[in-house]
Amino acid sequence: MTADVHLDTAEATEDAGVALAARLADGAVVTVDGPLGAGKTTFARGVGMGLGLDPVHIASPSFTIVVEHRLENGRVFRHIDAWRLGGSEDLEPLGWHEWIGAPGTITLIEWSSRIADALPQDAQRLLLDYAEGSGRVLVDASGEMP
Repeated sequence: MTADVHLDTAEATEDAGVALAARLADGAVVTVDGPLGAGKTTFARGVGMGLGLDPVHIASPSFTIVVEHRLENGRVFRHIDAWRLGGSEDLEPLGWHEWIGAPGTITLIEWSSRIADALPQDAQRLLLDYAEGSGRVLVDASGEMP
C-alpha cells in the first residue's frame, strides 16, 4: 500500500518533513529517493526542523556524506547522502553498523538506492518525484504516512 502526498511548494515539502518527524521513534531509519532537484534535502530540512534543529544547519551532505546533529533531548539526527558512495561496502568506514537503527538516533538517507542492500528491513522508504502540474509528490512505499 502506498500513500501519496502532493507538495506544491518547498514550504509544503518542509512541512511534510516536520509532520513525519513528530512520528519518528528512536532508531528510526527513513530513506528518501528521487531525481535531482526533487526536494530530498528540503524534506530532510523539514525533518530536522521537526526534531528541533535550526534549518540553517541542515544542508545537503553530498561531500561529507554523513552529518551528525545533536538534538536537545540527547538524541542524534544523522543525515546521510549516499550519492557519492560506490555501494554498501563504503559504509563500514563511516561506522554504519555501530549506529544504524540504534536507540537514541534518527537516520535519514538521501539516495538510499545506492546502498539498498544495507538498509534495515523496517526502514520507512519514501520517494520524492515531480508531479505533472502540481509541484512534487511524496510517495511512501512503506504505507506508514496518513
